[in-house]
Amino acid sequence: MNDNGYLILGSAETLSHTFDVLPLVEISGVFLYHKKKAAQEVREQPYFFCEPQFTVSAPPPIQIINSDHSENFKNSENSDPCVDDALEYVRKKNYDKSFEILDIMIESDTDTLRAYCLKASLLINLQQLEEAKEICLKIIEKDSLCAEGYFLSALIARLGCQHDIAVKRSKKAVYLNQSSWIAHFYLAQEYQALGEDVPARREYSIVMKLLEKGLFKDHGLVFFPFSFTEDDVIRLCRHHIGKQRRG
Repeated sequence: MNDNGYLILGSAETLSHTFDVLPLVEISGVFLYHKKKAAQEVREQPYFFCEPQFTVSAPPPIQIINSDHSENFKNSENSDPCVDDALEYVRKKNYDKSFEILDIMIESDTDTLRAYCLKASLLINLQQLEEAKEICLKIIEKDSLCAEGYFLSALIARLGCQHDIAVKRSKKAVYLNQSSWIAHFYLAQEYQALGEDVPARREYSIVMKLLEKGLFKDHGLVFFPFSFTEDDVIRLCRHHIGKQRRG
């Protein structure tokens, strides 16, 4: 896509493209992605590490929130590996090293649950869904009250067009973590895919209420590989609610 070009998707697809790095814009009530010049993208997406567009043969770009932990990362042979170390290698697109760190943590039973969650998230991002599904089962087996495990499992089902399963898993995720706006959002998307407009509107409304309370960063995920902003999400929720009410 050329600089300043546009990508138009169906309204139900807009946030299905989880790993897109194009900012979302609205023109005359239509939502589309706009490929701006690199300098513009960096200025307007301060919360993420914006990666360049990738080709079909290359692995998808991954973005993470720029936290104090990643800034203070220390590459020391004497320090024990941790999730922040793995996230730092994700930022550098060294996925093999990230997986190596996570596997060491899992084998040594060090912060295992978060390591599993990050590993599953990376596998989903790299479209290795079967392996990610196995990791999600391990997460839920280790902690049946882990909302993130159910959310990731729902995301896998969604990517496989298994909407009934995705609804079931998403409902479990929002039950366990009612402040996770992103779990509510994807539950709304699943209801919408199944043609259940009333519960979809309810979930979209919940998303907006949570974001209005300033909970955008309280998504409940170890890894947050999304390029959209808080305003993007609110606009999309309003758009979907309005469209459904108009019939």
